[in-house]
Amino acid sequence: MARFDRVDLNGTEIRGGASNQWTLGANYYINENIRLMLNYAYITHDRNADANGERIGKNNYNTLTARVQLRF
Repeated sequence: MARFDRVDLNGTEIRGGASNQWTLGANYYINENIRLMLNYAYITHDRNADANGERIGKNNYNTLTARVQLRF
């Protein structure tokens, strides 16, 4: 699975920031009742996406998420 998300909160009067997110995911079914899920996401922000008007370093992030789903 692959996905791309974009949020743009920049307008003519208010500069709220913009963000792009690329996500890759994989599912593995142990059996019909147990599924393992793994997601990797890379998120970028523009210069307007900051904390209360202050730059907090580089605005790019990586996340790795693992989940288990049980059906009962």
